[in-house]
Amino acid sequence: MLGRGKFRWRSVVAESRRRHRQMSTMPAAAKVFEEIVGARRAAPSFDSSRPVPDTALASILQSTLKAPSSFNVQPFKCVLVKDKKVRKDLAYCFSGYNIAKVLQAPVTAVFLADARPSRSIGALLDREKERGMKDEDLSKLFFDASFLAGSTEALGRAASSSLSRITQMPSVTSAEAWGSKNTMPAAMMYMLAAASHGLDTCPMEGLDGRRVCDVVGAPDGYCVPVAIATGYARASSPPKEQWRYDESEMFFVDRFDDS
Repeated sequence: MLGRGKFRWRSVVAESRRRHRQMSTMPAAAKVFEEIVGARRAAPSFDSSRPVPDTALASILQSTLKAPSSFNVQPFKCVLVKDKKVRKDLAYCFSGYNIAKVLQAPVTAVFLADARPSRSIGALLDREKERGMKDEDLSKLFFDASFLAGSTEALGRAASSSLSRITQMPSVTSAEAWGSKNTMPAAMMYMLAAASHGLDTCPMEGLDGRRVCDVVGAPDGYCVPVAIATGYARASSPPKEQWRYDESEMFFVDRFDDS
């Protein structure tokens, strides 16, 4: 037992030294980013007496807008629920511990993914035309974005499945799945930006999407992949650092290998 303990201690020391050497050679921006990533943890509860500063929230939203999306379609909207009565109505669209988090947090960001993302392509083409995109490139953008965004979902899936035997073809998902996966980078950007301002967040998916859409007045065709409670964690229950799988179990070079 003593030998095993020594081995574990030596491993910890070796890892600490390796991290110190790594940090000493990292660019300054990388060090700051690593600190922000390390600061972002899911808060178990929030201090309802501490509001989110408007200046911080404005900066967070500006960062959120910089999130990437396929073809720059940006198929999402975000509703910031701040009013106490609306927060109460929203809270009871959630389940379990999420109810209390929505009631406590001064802001809950509801990310709405467009389940009919092809309807946003027209606005995208207009913007690109204003920016000088050529007609032939606009036509290609329209075809490619419409194909992946699921405007002809059944046809797109059939074509992708058949033609992939001959040439590389993009995998076609449902329009809702496409809208949701293009919303999640924005949600992650929101949480990292919040952490940079010293704010705590908690992403939540245990919710009734139809009821949430009703409360926030979302138009038909939107779904809710995630909502993010935002504020300051209670001092009595600070966010805990969660364990993660070892790098060797998660990342591979060239080919997947779980042996």
